[in-house]
Amino acid sequence: MLDANDTPFFSIDAPVQEVSLPDHKLQFYELIIGGRKIVLGLAKRLARVEARQRLIKFADQVTASWNQVDHEMLETMKIRNALARAEEFILSRLMIDYGIPLHASIGSDVGKIAFVSITHSSSTVAVAISSTPVGIDHEIIKQRPKEWRLKMDPFNQVEELQALLQQWSVDSRAVAETVAWCVKEATLKVYGMRKNIETLPGISIQIKGSKIITFFLGMDGGGMCETHVMIDQEDRESDVLAIAIIPRDTA
Repeated sequence: MLDANDTPFFSIDAPVQEVSLPDHKLQFYELIIGGRKIVLGLAKRLARVEARQRLIKFADQVTASWNQVDHEMLETMKIRNALARAEEFILSRLMIDYGIPLHASIGSDVGKIAFVSITHSSSTVAVAISSTPVGIDHEIIKQRPKEWRLKMDPFNQVEELQALLQQWSVDSRAVAETVAWCVKEATLKVYGMRKNIETLPGISIQIKGSKIITFFLGMDGGGMCETHVMIDQEDRESDVLAIAIIPRDTA
């Protein structure tokens, strides 16, 4: 189990569990972030019609335990031929099915309710499972337009983020802006809020030592989260994955 200590980062090693589907693969990792035990599920999306169609057929055979709402949602996607939407829905739902029992087996959190957060991008579907509220977000690294900076970063907090990341040889404005977006959205998910143009600017970012701390200003007293990120700049499509949790001393 990997522990994110006094750095703004977390990392993954070998998965503790893998589930092979007809074309896709679900991979699960055990993490400790901010003292919290978290199960992280990851799946790569496949931009092939045939692969998505086989995934839907596979889901028809293994979804007996799903509730009526889930079945109806999947049926609607099939009727509308929304294959990409069906892919992300099935992958995330299957990762929850496999991930919750895995989380229940990793130690002192046994028996506690599981909190789940889901994210999906053009390349990845990810799920975080914890015994306390958790938020996760995945974004492809890209430079944001000037309008984004004025709206989403009115206090120029990206500059502080960039200075922090430079300590670990991550020197890119585009990376810092993507990290800012990710930690803001992950924080909203901790508090059960949906992302929109009005709520994201309400997340304040502060650097405390080597940690990225966020404050949701829309909460009474200001909801605080500790956030950690995983930055991948080696693949063809570089990305950022962020996980946010409520620190133990404030929960």
